[in-house]
Order: sequence, then C-alpha cells, then structure tokens
Amino acid sequence: MSNLHISRFSDTVALHARERFYSFLLAALQSAVGAFDCTFVQRGEGEADLAPSHHLLLPQVARRLARARHSFLAPGQSNEQLERRVDQDMADGSAVACLRELLDGLRVAGVILRPGKDTRRLVAVAAADANSLRAVPSSRPETCCGTGTP
Repeated sequence: MSNLHISRFSDTVALHARERFYSFLLAALQSAVGAFDCTFVQRGEGEADLAPSHHLLLPQVARRLARARHSFLAPGQSNEQLERRVDQDMADGSAVACLRELLDGLRVAGVILRPGKDTRRLVAVAAADANSLRAVPSSRPETCCGTGTP
C-alpha cells in the first residue's frame, strides 16, 4: 500500500472548510439579527439597507456573531474563555469588522438587512443590559486598549 500525497487535495479541502465555516457564520448571523427583529431580504431597486447603519445594532450583533465564531473554532473552551475571547474581539474591533465583512459580502450579492417594527426597542434593551453589565465591577484585571496588558 502506497502513501497517498494528500497535498494535491488542498483546494478541495480549503473549499469544503470555507463552505462549512461560512455556512455556519451566516446561520449564526441570521439568528443574531433575528433576535433584534431584523431579516435579510433581496434588495429591490433603489431600496436602502437601513439596519447596518444603526450604531447600536452593529455591536450587539457583532458580539453574538463573535461568540458563535469562537464556539465553532474552539468548541472545547470554557464559558469564561469564550467570553474573554469575545470581549477581546469587541475591544480590538475585530468582531465588528467581521460583521461588516459579512454584511458587505451579502450586500454585493444583493441581500440587505431590513429592520422590523421592534428592532429599535430590542436594540435599546440589549444596549441598556450591556451597559448595566459594564457598570458591575469585574473580577478581571483592567487591560490597556484591549491588549491584555494590565
């Protein structure tokens, strides 16, 4: 029996891995925006994409998406590790950047985010909850600029 040189399958493996990962991310994104009464729709001619411009919606959805992404990539981590990673992504801006990339890709495909009638209320409640959690003293040491350095 000969040893198969699997490196020739790299394109196939990469395509499969990307497809699985982005399918997971898009499902997580759809769930995250659904929690704020938003839906994805095909853009009609001259139709504006309203929800992504909402300054309170992006961080709320980005946090949920970052949590899902880290759960997918490191399923064995503890909840503390997961939240620490999500907090770091929020602090360094990578969570919102990832969300914007996905939304931009969907926009190129003609898919836009449409807020629902309860979106503003749900986002305001989530933002207030997040602010109240930040007001509670943390047992974690403070870090400088999200770098992890005290």
